[in-house]
This record gives sequence, C-alpha cells and structure tokens, in this order.
Amino acid sequence: MSFQQFFVSVLIILSSAVTGRAAWVFDFQSATAISELDGQGIATTTATDAGVTLTLNVTAAVNNTNTAVLNLGTSNGLGVDITNVNGQENANFIDDGRGTESVEFAVASSTGTDTSVRLTGIGFGNLTSAQDEAMLEIAGVTTSVVQSDLMSGSLSLSQLLNIGDSFEISHAEGNGFSILSLTFEAAGVTPVPEPTTLVLIGLAGGGAAALRRRKRQHAC
Repeated sequence: MSFQQFFVSVLIILSSAVTGRAAWVFDFQSATAISELDGQGIATTTATDAGVTLTLNVTAAVNNTNTAVLNLGTSNGLGVDITNVNGQENANFIDDGRGTESVEFAVASSTGTDTSVRLTGIGFGNLTSAQDEAMLEIAGVTTSVVQSDLMSGSLSLSQLLNIGDSFEISHAEGNGFSILSLTFEAAGVTPVPEPTTLVLIGLAGGGAAALRRRKRQHAC
C-alpha cells in the first residue's frame, strides 16, 4: 500500500467514526405504539435510540376540537376515529367524512441533553392519487403534501423542533390517508471523538506533514 492509499484509508475510517448521531423512529404500525395510543384522544408514546428516550404527546381532533380518538392498526398505521359517529367515517384514515380530522404531535421531552431535534421523515399510507392531499403545519407555516412529494411513501424534510414544540398533520382533499411513521434525529450534535479517533487524527495529521516533506525533497 502506498502512503497516499494509507492516508485515504485513515480519512475514511476517521469520517465514519465521527458522523453518528441518535435517531428515533415512531412506528405507528407496531404493537408498542398500538398499546400506547389506540383508542385515546390524547396519549403519549416513546422511542429510544443510543440510550436516549424521546417522548411525543399525540392528540386527535376533528374541526379543531378534541372529540375524536386515535385509531391504530398493524396494516393501516395511525388514523382518527370520530367518537359516537357511524357512516361516512373511515376510522383507519385521517379524512373529512364527518369533519376535518387532524393529529397534533408535540415533542414533549428527551432524557438526553438535547434541547432540540430534527423531524426528518413522515411515512404516509394511502396518499396514492393526485386527489389525495394532506396539510402539514409547523411553526405557523402550512405546507401541502401530495403523492408526488413522497419517495417510497415517505416525505423527507429537515425541520428543527425545540423540546416543547408541536406540529399538526390534517386532511385537506381526497379520500384520506394514514400516518405510518415519524423519524427524528438529534439536532446539532457533534460527537466527541473517542481515544481511537484521536489517534487517527494524529496519524492523519502526521501523514499530511510527511507527504508535504516528501514533495519538497523531490522538488529539490
């Protein structure tokens, strides 16, 4: 192996050692989420990664009032069920059969040192035709979400949320949809290099200096 190849290998190892960060996935088709949320108007759910637990408060509403409950299943994910209503209401979806349904998610707490997180993905179910439309409201800004905005059923974004912030997903047009998952990442976290990583930094720095000396010698 030449010195240049060794130097590149060290940089690749160094990069992989310092880029990790916590990520939390809330899977609304999982048995855990179903047990925590199903049939509740307001409830709490958690996800844990890298030893840190993130907690969400989840609230179902219809026409901006809390007269609905969350409805979860292994096939459909998260929908909204208007209580004491029969007909024209698909409890598996967030729709407008008996009023505009919505779900609010509040980032309640973190057991780590995080004061903020990034919302990086929203998985949608049944948002499959040009007529289907969801509304995402974050920090007073409302954004339309349609099928063409999704990749493999998921909306990718990078929205910074402080602990205590909330956002809402509501029905806009079409037959309705469900929410399959939410993904968050730790925001602004730069991992502290471990001792092995510090050794690699030293090797890379020393290698760069040696390479510069060798070039000067060849030039003389």
